[in-house]
Amino acid sequence: MKRKFVVLMILVSMIIPSVTIDFHSNARNELPAQTALSGEPDTVTIVVHVMRERCLSLNDQTVYFTILIDGVNSMWWNQTFTGCDNEIEWPMAYHEVDYEEGKEIPIQISLWKQGPISTPCDISGAEGDYAYGKTLTIFYNLTTGEWYGDDYLGDPSGYGHCSGFEDGNYDEDDYEIWFDIYEATEGWGEDRLTYWDKLAYGLNASREYGDVDLDGDGIPCDWEDKYGYNPVVAEDHASLDPDNDGLDNVEEWKTSEWHSDPFAQDVFVEVDGMKAKHPWQDDYMLPRESQYMI
Repeated sequence: MKRKFVVLMILVSMIIPSVTIDFHSNARNELPAQTALSGEPDTVTIVVHVMRERCLSLNDQTVYFTILIDGVNSMWWNQTFTGCDNEIEWPMAYHEVDYEEGKEIPIQISLWKQGPISTPCDISGAEGDYAYGKTLTIFYNLTTGEWYGDDYLGDPSGYGHCSGFEDGNYDEDDYEIWFDIYEATEGWGEDRLTYWDKLAYGLNASREYGDVDLDGDGIPCDWEDKYGYNPVVAEDHASLDPDNDGLDNVEEWKTSEWHSDPFAQDVFVEVDGMKAKHPWQDDYMLPRESQYMI
């Protein structure tokens, strides 16, 4: 009997308080001070991409998002999601704002369970009643492209990841989401580098560098810049494991499509499956619900 084995990669985010990360020792080199940026854009468009949402109680519910950027409802399109786990291909919110160096833009992401009266799901580590303690609130810096607040660079639960379990209350329709935030301007690439980043690194502000390994250290500059490394100064990423999870930075980058994070401990579980003997039989696979429980 022929057997084919199917590899399922399951990402389990583990938070281990005993691990202390000296985040600043791994941060990018200091960038030169920018006193005046010639040709800086008048406006930039902030894009919010929620890539995945998952119900932590594994309930099949119908939910939808609301996203405010700078206090404005910025949903690109409205859609409901049914089931306990959904991957989302396209960004769902954007908003154009006036550019000022160092300006911080508030962003609020909320998830709602649809019903006769919609109720908020908890996606935030903040504590509080109703939507206040369940909405993710962050502040995005137009110059650096980083954000802080309920999620931040070096967050032990992951940068661009948040969960309702983080507040210690596990009975509030808790969900977790994975997301990213970046900028776009007319005539300037859609990589994660901001206009200021490109000038600071001595790059052409009108070109895209997202998938380019500028310093030849084996990792493209988009990933390096997102996680605080300097994309034009080579690092020995194969020797760096800042979160001590056994994955060096090269491996973290290679598994980033499954939302791994170099500063939050990740565990990947390989699960084997077997092809069914007869065409009318289902393949022998670990059920998706069981995968979530691992």
